[in-house]
Amino acid sequence: MEGKVESLMFKHDLARVVQLLLRLGKTKKENFVIQELLPHVVDLSKSKYGKFTVNCMLKNSTSDQRNLIFKSFTGHFKKLSLHAEAVSVIDTIYNDYATSKQRAQIISEFYGKDLLLYRDLCTEHAAQVFEKFPEKKEKVLEELLNHTQVFIEKGLTGYIIVQHIMLQYFVHGSEETIQELVSDKMIEQLVNFVHTKEGSRIAMRALWFSKAKERKLIIKSFKGHVKDMCLNENSCFVLCALFDCVDDTVLVKKAIISEILENLDTITMSQSGRSVLNYLLAPRMKKIFPPSVIDMLKGGDNNPVSKKDPNVRRKELLTHVSPGIVQNFAENIEGMLLENTRTLLLGTAINTSTATQHR
Repeated sequence: MEGKVESLMFKHDLARVVQLLLRLGKTKKENFVIQELLPHVVDLSKSKYGKFTVNCMLKNSTSDQRNLIFKSFTGHFKKLSLHAEAVSVIDTIYNDYATSKQRAQIISEFYGKDLLLYRDLCTEHAAQVFEKFPEKKEKVLEELLNHTQVFIEKGLTGYIIVQHIMLQYFVHGSEETIQELVSDKMIEQLVNFVHTKEGSRIAMRALWFSKAKERKLIIKSFKGHVKDMCLNENSCFVLCALFDCVDDTVLVKKAIISEILENLDTITMSQSGRSVLNYLLAPRMKKIFPPSVIDMLKGGDNNPVSKKDPNVRRKELLTHVSPGIVQNFAENIEGMLLENTRTLLLGTAINTSTATQHR
């Protein structure tokens, strides 16, 4: 096989043979298969079947070999991130194998040509880049915006590396442009990435800065997914951000709170689910929520779209949710008292509820 790997790598059935050789050669000091494939990894990553071979290379290579694979991709990350097949390979490298320095080098390609000469001084966080190169901020934001628009248009938003790049713009870009980005095309993809750390932060900012019409579309896109969002450690806070900013509490009741009440038994068993319920009952209570969460959710307090007084909004939400929560707790009081975390939630419900059942 040695010297013939190149002729096999793009053929579906024979590519499996190459992947088997990679696995069998895992313990060898020098793996001739990896050596022969190295010059072709960029093209392989763009192939429907070849991308699996690259992933197999990454999994079955030594640290030194992996560094050689990374070097082969250097300078191509930006372009490959826009390729429907290759983006999954880039995402795997970024998430699973790249060191912090290598991740910074990958992201630096998205900052534009002006910063390529300074890539060793760049980090994967745009805020730090702007501190070092304030004169480049406008150009970098332009680059990030261009990438974000293409990612949304091509439907590539499910990848972590894509979400990281998008988040850099959603954090530092103008509110007006963010409103424009929150289009029907983006909204239909939103529910697919609210469960990741980066994706949830994007979703929060999309809610905070989108117009009332788009907010309603976002809420409707969550319908049927609310229980899963409550149970996830990231998307649960997207719901909290939604409660903070959406003025149409009747819509929130119909699309979001109704689904929460239907699944209370499951939601109360989850720490993330209890966070959602506690936020509805006692938003930003310092005894319940850590400062980091409160500070994160404060990011939408001064958004230009919400007009209703926050206290009025919260009272309306409490009126919608409180009777159902108290009734559920009353029906399951024994189980609630047997678990400390649920007992704390019960205490919050009793202290803050407006339901007549507990008076």
